Amino acid sequence: MIEGAANLPEPLSSVLQDGIKLNDAVAALRRYSLINVTDDMFSVHRLVQAVTLDRLDENEKKRWAEAAVKLVNKAFPFYSDDVTTWPACSLLLAHALTSTKLAEKLEVAPETTGRLLNQAGIYLKGRADLLDAKALHERALAIGEKVYGPDHPQVAIYANNLGLVLQSLGDLQGAKKHYERALAIDEKVYGPDHPDVAIDVNNLGFVLKSLDDLQGAKKHYERALKIFQKSLGDRHPNTKTVQNNLNSLEK
Repeated sequence: MIEGAANLPEPLSSVLQDGIKLNDAVAALRRYSLINVTDDMFSVHRLVQAVTLDRLDENEKKRWAEAAVKLVNKAFPFYSDDVTTWPACSLLLAHALTSTKLAEKLEVAPETTGRLLNQAGIYLKGRADLLDAKALHERALAIGEKVYGPDHPQVAIYANNLGLVLQSLGDLQGAKKHYERALAIDEKVYGPDHPDVAIDVNNLGFVLKSLDDLQGAKKHYERALKIFQKSLGDRHPNTKTVQNNLNSLEK
């Protein structure tokens, strides 16, 4: 069975879950040159896509746009900053960009769309495609604010990730603003000693160091370290990362 097929609308769902029906459908589409098949993949020409979409009524467009963005979201790696996931991310990026654009236009599946934009943005940042990453994170943040409200933890995640891209672009004040917003949200939701708060505090220490505020950076690293030590232990990777950040101030 093709992964995610059960979540697609009928009759496509049933066809994809039945090997014989799928082979028959693919053969028919190939006969009319409507798809190209290579190995275990097939593609549809952009013109065919455009004509098919144009023939759908508004409700059908929304139905299939939602199905598409949910399917790509399910397939797109969560750890998209891990280089081992990049081959999959690379294959799925164009689908992510197309499906999220259509979902936004038709105003369907906003939570899924925001998540997919965020993951694609993380991947692009890792590939040093910073301007495109910034655009995706800005879209994710705008969707998050609309769906969850301005003070939701998911908004803090999106704000943090946008801050990381801004810092990489050299917009240190912009990064600091987003880190501070994420921290305010997470402190309100989780309290002062939660690991998510420590992530925000560490990020603030990171940008303060870049701003040459070494005392401010030290204060934030020390706070993040205490939270991680208490909640995760001395051997956790997050604890070790913050310890290394703190040690770097002494060099």
